[in-house]
Amino acid sequence: MFESRSQGLDVEQVFGQDIHMHRTYVRRRLMALAVGLAVLAVAAPAAARVVSGPDVEVVAVTYVVEPGDTLWSIASATSPGADPRAVIDAIVQTNGLQGASIQPGQALVVPAA
Repeated sequence: MFESRSQGLDVEQVFGQDIHMHRTYVRRRLMALAVGLAVLAVAAPAAARVVSGPDVEVVAVTYVVEPGDTLWSIASATSPGADPRAVIDAIVQTNGLQGASIQPGQALVVPAA
């Protein structure tokens, strides 16, 4: 009656394979793919944060000099765990100061220790 093989390529038996894909099988595969992509979409940002470390790295802080402040007190306040002498040298170099003279209201860039 029907001779589809003699007329060309039969789509259900491509290259001599007699494999029929059931709709349930295809639906299950698509559902597994969708769930996998959803898990990846949720887990990827969290994993990226863990790998990359902190979101913001502080490079410098701007400090406005108040009456009675000295370079030593500013260095001690902005970098409590560091050696104040090294922080003072960094403040002087970064801001181009001549000596240790600072004025109230002056904005100083204090590099991170």
